[in-house]
Amino acid sequence: MDSDPFVKRGPGKGSAKLFSNFFENFSPEKAYVLGFIWGDGHVSSDHVEVKASRDDLNEIYFLFEKFGFVKKDVKMRERQSKEASELNIFGQNLAKQFLNFGFKDKSHSSPDELLKVIPEDLHPYWFRGYFDADGCITMNKFRGKCKRFTIASSLNQDWSFCEEVLNKLSVKFSIRRYVGKRGSGSSLSSFGRENIWKFHKFIYGSGLLSFGLSRKRIKFMDVLNYCNIRVRNSNKKFYISQSK
Repeated sequence: MDSDPFVKRGPGKGSAKLFSNFFENFSPEKAYVLGFIWGDGHVSSDHVEVKASRDDLNEIYFLFEKFGFVKKDVKMRERQSKEASELNIFGQNLAKQFLNFGFKDKSHSSPDELLKVIPEDLHPYWFRGYFDADGCITMNKFRGKCKRFTIASSLNQDWSFCEEVLNKLSVKFSIRRYVGKRGSGSSLSSFGRENIWKFHKFIYGSGLLSFGLSRKRIKFMDVLNYCNIRVRNSNKKFYISQSK
């Protein structure tokens, strides 16, 4: 039995009875939540916080709510284009568990220890959560060939965890690091329909539960369906089937 008390931090600040061990008894939902927190979360000594657009968190809040997170709408900052919300769960014991798995250094480290304890068959959900937090997919219909998915992070991000899974999927990719007047960062990008399809199949494949951000799933399908039309019109033998 956990000795830590039931912690209350006021309306919208979250309250939670701490887990004796959050990092066991994994489910697809928990794997997704951990991936999303790795991308868009912040862990301090006594709580775990996720901040993102209000529409996005409204859609996936039911996943976080399963694990005691509480949602709160926050005021828009200057130059902020979208309304935001945040999810919180408090407790020193719980926060310590996250810190032990590298969440404090996640902006430049690889989640190797975390992925070791998550069953491999749940890794697609973890990467779906991570992509929903930090990834995007784009296409320029006028240029035709400019189709890619990208994951963005800090300048010194260790991308080895993404490199490993993409190499297993035979997905070609490139990593860019940049420093400029407006800031610095790094990104991993993959171009072309075959590479996009392989990654899409990995995180949304047949037999997987379909929760997550619908706008990103729809964008994937828009790009792949557009590729289908272009390929069929060119009489090439490449067809992309939609995942159920």
